[in-house]
Amino acid sequence: MNHFLLPGEDCVGSSSSTAYLYGVNAMNHLIERLIKAGCVRERLECKAFGGASVLSVASDIGQKNVDFLWDYVKRTHLHCVAYSLGGHKVRRIRFWPTTGKVLQHKC
Repeated sequence: MNHFLLPGEDCVGSSSSTAYLYGVNAMNHLIERLIKAGCVRERLECKAFGGASVLSVASDIGQKNVDFLWDYVKRTHLHCVAYSLGGHKVRRIRFWPTTGKVLQHKC
């Protein structure tokens, strides 16, 4: 599970903790670590939550994150089995990694 805050690429190859604020770094690192732990790449599934417009700024970062995510899923051939994206409410997510179960609460 990861939580990225910004779409796109920045600090690619950096080991700085701020590099993982960016979607591509967070996603690539997560997938690499899962494969190192023994996961089979072709069997990975994703569930995506978030991308709400919760800040009152001109830039719609939530939608940009959603757009990035769909592009990433398509480019990397991930299978997205569930999603709840966009809107204007913050989501609280409970995730059970051993089963893949996810509960979402919109605040």
